[in-house]
Amino acid sequence: MNSYEEQYLDLLTDIYNGGVLSNNRTGINTRKIWGAQIHVDLLHEGFPLLTTKKMHWKSVVHELLWMIKGDTNIQYLLKNGVTFWTEWPYQKYLNHCKTLTDPDYDVHIEDLEKNCVREMTQKEFEQEIINNDEFAKKWGSIGRYGYGGMWRNFPFYDNSDPHCNKVPTTTTIGAKLDCHYETSSGYACEVGHVDQLADVIDSLKVNPDSRRIIITAWHPYHSNNREDALLPACHNYIQFGTEELTWHERLEIAREKDSRNENMYNKYSDEDFDRTGIPKYRLNCYFNMRSSDTFLGLPFNCAFYALFTHLIANQLNMIPSQLVYTAADVHLYENHLEQVKLQLTRQPRDLPKLNIKTLGKSIFDIKFEDIEIIDYNPHPAIKGEVAV
Repeated sequence: MNSYEEQYLDLLTDIYNGGVLSNNRTGINTRKIWGAQIHVDLLHEGFPLLTTKKMHWKSVVHELLWMIKGDTNIQYLLKNGVTFWTEWPYQKYLNHCKTLTDPDYDVHIEDLEKNCVREMTQKEFEQEIINNDEFAKKWGSIGRYGYGGMWRNFPFYDNSDPHCNKVPTTTTIGAKLDCHYETSSGYACEVGHVDQLADVIDSLKVNPDSRRIIITAWHPYHSNNREDALLPACHNYIQFGTEELTWHERLEIAREKDSRNENMYNKYSDEDFDRTGIPKYRLNCYFNMRSSDTFLGLPFNCAFYALFTHLIANQLNMIPSQLVYTAADVHLYENHLEQVKLQLTRQPRDLPKLNIKTLGKSIFDIKFEDIEIIDYNPHPAIKGEVAV
């Protein structure tokens, strides 16, 4: 059964047939609908990697590891063969090149203020980012408040003292103090930065029933400032929640782990299951998107957050259960319509399975080699150009 992909193909059909024509900042019109939701059963159906077109699994994993690190520079991605974030830094580079009056300098000059001195192809730009650390530092950033920055270093302020004389002596879990922010209108006290991901892990450990286990990637100021975020977060709100497993559910898990002691487990109490490391909770994830590119982006977003949920559950000895996607502006770009027609002719196959080789490993220490996808049997890939 693959109800995830059936829901996805139904959504493609709804937008293709009934979407409203809309223009946007990219210059490529879309067909869009307002509001959509997809429910993914991680517990029973497998891992949500589309089968009606082959997906680049490597990109899903490396993008998540990149954000978990709090990284906002594309050098890591490019060194690992992931290119879909290049467009935005590359366009910034080209726009700067066009402002220079003398385009004949060599790109490797030491003066980094003049280190954008000739137009190059996107492939050349990517190689320069990979091979030249100084160039990457200057031109490889997606902005300080791109996804990883917001996840691991979300800023908070205290404007009560215009000269920033006061710094709190205590902080919340995951907060770092750093009082040095100045605005054009005067001084504002940037008290520190919150590590939202660390807070999520800690909250799930100590208060798994909380309704406040949230990561936000949207900032009212920084997300709308192009220098701070070249592409404002599309998936901008993530919430995790748990459900306690019943005694019978825990019994089945214990039996699966050790069928030799099947009869013994019938006598176990919940305390016995706790003592022997049988999971106590299901872990659910809900993520919201302000803008959802349904052909190119959405399949990666669902696989991305499914993997995110699995990695957290793996660290905390929980069972990945529900993944819920919801979005506001849900659209198809007009240069993807032919590809969508082809995809809709294909029949979904069984979803693959995910295997994490290192049980209990911290999400902050997980490597690409720790994760593998099993029994993935998709139709051929269908390519489409990203709209920048």
